[in-house]
Amino acid sequence: EPRFYEVCPVCGKKLVLSEGGFVCETHGHVEPKEAYVINLMVDDGSGTIRLVCFREQVLKVLNKNEEELLIIKDNPEKFDELRRELLGTEIIVQGRVSLNKMFGRLEFIAQNIKIPDYEKEIEKVKKELETTKQDKDIVQDSDVVNKQNKSDEDDSQPDIEEEEI
Repeated sequence: EPRFYEVCPVCGKKLVLSEGGFVCETHGHVEPKEAYVINLMVDDGSGTIRLVCFREQVLKVLNKNEEELLIIKDNPEKFDELRRELLGTEIIVQGRVSLNKMFGRLEFIAQNIKIPDYEKEIEKVKKELETTKQDKDIVQDSDVVNKQNKSDEDDSQPDIEEEEI
């Protein structure tokens, strides 16, 4: 489930709740902004690793906007349905691996997440195949022309009869 916490609207650092409200160590008392984190287990076929997503990456992986995510905050049972939808979803993740010292495990911190657009990928591969086919046809046509030219050259040379001397 997503975890929600308050951050500074200026620097994005986690806030501390004090008697007077929320305090940023850099900017003092501020009006908090909502932030969120989610941990997922991902499997690439060779093994699994915990994937940690913050803020924008949470929205991307859950395919939700901020309003929809805040509804889940107020109704955590709605996440169960979303969890079922997510199972088996393929994603492309860029990020870095970090050692979680508290638990002694490696975690993958997402810096960018993309949901593959299979239709777009299929069209891209089709275009690449068509370009490759056209290139191959050009090479084959060139080979035919070269063979024809060689044949023409062979035909244009006079036949020389060899005589014994």
